[in-house]
Parts: sequence; C-alpha cells; structure tokens
Amino acid sequence: INFSAGKTEVSICIRGPGSKQARGRIAKDDGAITFSHKFGETKLLVVSSYKHVGTYFSADGKPDLDVSLKCGIMRHECMRINRYLFAQAGIPKARKIQVMQTYIMSKGLFQSCTWPALSANAYKRLHTTLVKIYRSVCMQQHYNAPEGADILCNDDLINEFGLVVPLNMVRLNRIMLLCRIVRKNPPGLIDMIVSTSRFVGSWAHTVHSDMKWCCVCPK
Repeated sequence: INFSAGKTEVSICIRGPGSKQARGRIAKDDGAITFSHKFGETKLLVVSSYKHVGTYFSADGKPDLDVSLKCGIMRHECMRINRYLFAQAGIPKARKIQVMQTYIMSKGLFQSCTWPALSANAYKRLHTTLVKIYRSVCMQQHYNAPEGADILCNDDLINEFGLVVPLNMVRLNRIMLLCRIVRKNPPGLIDMIVSTSRFVGSWAHTVHSDMKWCCVCPK
C-alpha cells in the first residue's frame, strides 16, 4: 500500500458499545487514525465515503451517493448526446434506442454491479432519470407534447419500444459480476459470498434474490 496524503484513507462504520468514545477519539485526532507499522507511523483520514475506479463507496455500505452522482452524470451527458444524435430527424428511432441503451449499460451504470439492494429513494431517482432519457429518445416528453398527443405512461412506454426496466439493468450487471467471480474463483471470495448471502441487504443476498427473480421471470 502506498501511504500518501489524499491517496490512502480509511472508511469506518462504527457500531455498538464504545462507539461514542471511538468517534470522540477520532475527532480529537483531527478526524484521523494513527497506527504504527514496520515502516514507521501513518495517519489516515477517516472519511464517510471514497471514490475507487469511478465509483463511490460509503461507510454504511449503501450505494445512494453513487446512484445520485451517476444519475447526475447521465442527465448531463444525455443532454449532449440528445443534441448531436437523438434530436436528429434522419436517424432511425431504433438506432437511437440502441445507442441510448448501450450508453446506459456500459458507461451510465458503470460498476452498478457492485450495488447491494437499493433504497426506495435511490431506486426512484434511478428510475426517474432513465425514464426521462427514454422519453427524450422516443419523443414522448410531457413538457413539449402538442395538445392531444398520445403520451404513453411509463409502463406502456417501456413495453411499446422494447426498453429495459431500469431495475433489470442493475440485476443483470450484478449477475454478470457473480459469473465473472465464479469463473475466476479468487481464493476465499466465493466462500465469503456464500456466508454473507443470508444477511438481508448485503450484495450476496441481493444477487441471490436477482437469480431467484430470473427463475420466476426467465424472459
């Protein structure tokens, strides 16, 4: 590990007896933890979240922050894509939908495979963001629809244009990550996944639920 300012930090979720005293000690040490190792002494800043390979991880294990940031990025980038691609009348709608879903699956939801179960607020934010992008591509926006236009509801919009339900995109990404883990079989990781699959809200429990959902709804 390279210990350097702004490079290596520590994220802790403090629970149980003595947690108040532990937080007090960290606060007195300028929000950091000091420990000794064979190369000397190092002070690590305690942070509530950190960014790794473009993804934000929180100490409480919830993906809400990463969901919020990714939704903001998708809204901003799709405005640019809309200007140069989606708004062009000469491009077939089927091609626009293909490009849009490719962007969402590859870059928009990058590393969403690491998300555990989403809270109601996090999924509402994700669903709203992706449906707005869908409506922009399919010319089904409410705000600029002419009077008397046939504007579809969200469910009908997804069904009519063969779109993917936002939650199913995340489910698919989680299952693909599990498949990669099983194939590579890193030491100890599969055992850890199996042992944590009984904890509701964990990633392992969530991907197990995804697979059960696939068995019920194989299409």
